[in-house]
Amino acid sequence: MVDNLLSSTIYFSGFFIPKREDGFLSLVTCFIALLSIMILVSLWPSFSYAQIRFEDVSESAGISRWGDSFGASWGDFNGDGWPDLWVGNHCQEPSLYLNNADSTFTEITDRVKYDSGFEQHGAAWADFDNDGDQDLIQIVGGGLERGIYPNQFFINSGGFLQDKATDYGLDYPLGRGRTPLWFDWNSDGYLDVLISNLNRMDGKKAPSVLFTQHVNSFINDNGLTLGTELSSQFAQLFIPDSKSRPTIVVAGEDYYPLRVYQYGNLTFHDITETRGFPGTTNVSDAAIADFNNDLLNDFFLVTAPWGSIQKDRLLIQTSRGFRDTTVAAGIDKSTSCWSVSAADFDNDMDIDLYLVCSGLHCNTPNILYEKLGKGTFKEVSASGGAEGSSYGRGDSVATANYNNDGFVDLFITNRRDSMDYENSHN
Repeated sequence: MVDNLLSSTIYFSGFFIPKREDGFLSLVTCFIALLSIMILVSLWPSFSYAQIRFEDVSESAGISRWGDSFGASWGDFNGDGWPDLWVGNHCQEPSLYLNNADSTFTEITDRVKYDSGFEQHGAAWADFDNDGDQDLIQIVGGGLERGIYPNQFFINSGGFLQDKATDYGLDYPLGRGRTPLWFDWNSDGYLDVLISNLNRMDGKKAPSVLFTQHVNSFINDNGLTLGTELSSQFAQLFIPDSKSRPTIVVAGEDYYPLRVYQYGNLTFHDITETRGFPGTTNVSDAAIADFNNDLLNDFFLVTAPWGSIQKDRLLIQTSRGFRDTTVAAGIDKSTSCWSVSAADFDNDMDIDLYLVCSGLHCNTPNILYEKLGKGTFKEVSASGGAEGSSYGRGDSVATANYNNDGFVDLFITNRRDSMDYENSHN
């Protein structure tokens, strides 16, 4: 856990425009005041660049666990308005941290009731049953690509999380699970869930699945929606513009390029080409945000699965489709990153980028890009104090304002770095 702190702040306090009887002097005074403000605004990128600072507060916050992990998810477990934290911890017992509302956490994993788990990957909180509290789905891997292990679906009840995946039809034990996406695709007022799965190596079929919520159950609706062959690493909601129907973006391995699906009227349509989206493969994560302040959502794609060195891509949406502005934005360096988060880390009203990176068998420093003027970014030295651990291999980042101080904080997970583990590709 790292907490975003400003090392310095520019205040305009004490700057007054005096009221004068002499109109000419008043005009001159106003002109000088306006000129001063314009100079400060023109210099603002350089000032804000120096302000992004992070401090590692893991120990003081009460999060000191060492070990393998894949992913983390912020949610409000007890409904008190403060974000709590779920960490899957991969093949080990998960961790549930309760936010004490004083910049510290208390581990309450004893409130999680389940039989067993294996290879916990992505997880997501949501109030799926509209009862006023948040529940959690934890996606489980395929046991070295050949195992049979069920997902976990924790229903929040009486201060405990109880695994009801089998009861609700979300166990899907053949799935080589990666990440979930909650959304109401059929507009019935109840959340459905898309579970992203990669292909198994033993030839058994367990593609990504869209589960539609019915009364006390979820039904596999792939045959009616996304087809039966979809292999994906993740899916995200995407709103192209104010006039478009709801859309999701699905991305996977090199032979399953990123696709864009528009949904509504109980159907899904592949609009990847019609939206002018360039063919993109090897996407491990995506940040969707308005990077150039034109009220259209754009994409930053991290394209480095399994530690390979590749170029990430910044795609800006235009009336003619998406334009690759990676080079012009100054972020065309080769990286080996797995996860990305887009947020306004310095509260200057534009979107910055934070990337979690790693080498093939060891960790590498994470990357922080600050958004400057005219659509460009600048890499912040030492990631503003959030370069990350030298242990393990960088895996993911989850963002939240955990202490309600008005600044976005980061929680970073790392996985094991051994050669044997890397070769398993679970």
